[in-house]
Amino acid sequence: MGGNIFFCLTKRIVIAACVIICCYFSFQLIYAGSPFINYNAGLLAITIVALLFLFKPNSKSLILLGLWILFAAVTIILLHSRTALISFGIGSLLFSTARRSFFTKLYLFFFALLAGSFLILSCYKFESTEGRWFIWNNSFSILSNNWLQGVGWGKFRFAYNEQQANWFRQHGFDNKEAMLADNVYYAFNEWIHLAIEIGVPLTICIFLAIVYTFLKAYKNNRDSNSLPEKRIVAAFGALFTATLFSYPFFYLPSLLLFGYLYACVFKLANFQIWATMPNTLKKISVCILVLFISFKFYQQYSARMKWKEAVELQQVGYKRAALSSMLSGYSILKDNGDFLFAMGNAYQSVNQIDSALYYYKQSVTFKNDYELHRQIGQLYHQNGLDSLAENHLLKAVYIVPNRFKSREMLVDFYVSTGNWEKAKFWANETLRLKEKVPSAVTKQVKEKMEKIASEY
Repeated sequence: MGGNIFFCLTKRIVIAACVIICCYFSFQLIYAGSPFINYNAGLLAITIVALLFLFKPNSKSLILLGLWILFAAVTIILLHSRTALISFGIGSLLFSTARRSFFTKLYLFFFALLAGSFLILSCYKFESTEGRWFIWNNSFSILSNNWLQGVGWGKFRFAYNEQQANWFRQHGFDNKEAMLADNVYYAFNEWIHLAIEIGVPLTICIFLAIVYTFLKAYKNNRDSNSLPEKRIVAAFGALFTATLFSYPFFYLPSLLLFGYLYACVFKLANFQIWATMPNTLKKISVCILVLFISFKFYQQYSARMKWKEAVELQQVGYKRAALSSMLSGYSILKDNGDFLFAMGNAYQSVNQIDSALYYYKQSVTFKNDYELHRQIGQLYHQNGLDSLAENHLLKAVYIVPNRFKSREMLVDFYVSTGNWEKAKFWANETLRLKEKVPSAVTKQVKEKMEKIASEY
């Protein structure tokens, strides 16, 4: 019995160590401009909270239980994560299988406390909460037109930023959404995000398959009332809840933790087809899957290290060496919008404008944000293609209306082409814009716009 307990504890410690190592790698080895998240306080809190359930002490040990709750509370408070708070509440509910009246009242009080804390945290981060609703509204608009097949794998950013730009064209800038808007990479709900990319029918099938597996595992856990099984169910439930309000699949530690927990839940579900398969076939299947994932991870890791190396070379002035380093990772990262944007920057730095435009235009399919359109517009203007330049500079403004630099570049373009009427119009529009984050730069831009609006 003691050996089994030691084995279970050792296994959980190994899992925790793996997650910590993944955190380190994602913090240290990924280029800061990459969409592959290198640090996010909310996602880190979600991962820690889910991981904590694997170490949840027996409820009979009140001191250990109190310390465990205190650690979870400190994590949530310090990292200001509303999603982690919800995940912690759902995980705690799933861990409890007690049916007695006393425990029912205790858990009702506990969840009332969690709900109050969530409301307070939401009010504290009110703009973030409103921004999330704005993202979901636009996401549903995309789904209404692409519900069957989706927009394509990895093309959420393209579809969302197009929708956001169209929204502001229709509604104008005189609303609170103009202050909330930003480059959006994630839908803040994994299933909405997935539905936009691959379509609603396929997403529902995947979602129901995971939920069915989980519910079957939960039922088996209630029947057996096993402490290790309760920990697995609670941890998976907490992490699955986070997928409804955040994007843990885009964060390496939480993604790997989700995969491990789902494998455990699948085993607890005890499906007959899987149970009747020969053990040798099971082991071979798992080994093939692990080898495939490891190979893909190694490819991504190697290519991203080349990308990171290129950034470092550019910083010290070795531009052609940087370009060579990036080209070696192109075959793996050719569907990564940020990488393609960086390739365009690398070519632009050595004055190969045609090649820069080629990679920028490739990047639009995936990245499609205001920074990219500003860059393309600037290059088209330099090449004398002013109608194309105007389209891209306008799109940069409409995608994220609260960026003073985008508006300044548009006004400068109209001034340089002699279109004084439009220059004055956009100068006045810029003067009417509220400052999201007051700074010396925005003050300088406003002074410039005042001069243009008064002179022309």
